Amino acid sequence: MAPPTPPPASELRITVPQRFHASRPETANSLRYRKPVRRIAIYSPPDIGCHEHQRERTTMIGRIALAATMMATAMGFAQAADHEIRMLNKGAGGFMVFEPAFIQAAVGDTVTFVPTDKSHDAGSITGMAPAGSMPFRGKINEKLTVKLDAEGLYGVKCTPHYGMGMVALIAAGKPVNLDEARAVKHPGKAQKAFEALLARAAAAQ
Repeated sequence: MAPPTPPPASELRITVPQRFHASRPETANSLRYRKPVRRIAIYSPPDIGCHEHQRERTTMIGRIALAATMMATAMGFAQAADHEIRMLNKGAGGFMVFEPAFIQAAVGDTVTFVPTDKSHDAGSITGMAPAGSMPFRGKINEKLTVKLDAEGLYGVKCTPHYGMGMVALIAAGKPVNLDEARAVKHPGKAQKAFEALLARAAAAQ
């Protein structure tokens, strides 16, 4: 005969002896031939309320985490801005210019150089960039977008027209590298142009 199947974990068995007749005294013989005890199975269902509470709590935590993530993402998009600088043959500042030539931005912003006129590019200048930033240089007649990952000043030149004074200055946050930027020497009209731009950056802090 196969052994009895054990009750499930949620089942509690209680063994209760049969009630004996009051008029029949217990003897060794009667105890020997006494009928088997009667078993009563009491089932304890799972605590559904507890499980529901745990599920609701988990769902609530998930919703809070999702809302926090979306808020942080939205704040990041709201705070970051894109600044446009046009590359012109002629502008308010004369011939062969970036317009505007000075940008006050925040760390994390982007700057897009737009080739409004042909034969121009935009590139970083050695010594005029914050520590930890990456140098950049676009191609002639092509748009270039640069992200300002570090705080400080970024000097920009148009390679073909550098000596003609076609330069720009971007300040991301505070001009922490102002002294280093002032120490850089430039060809032709670019030197005077940067002196004016660096003065604006110093006045803006």
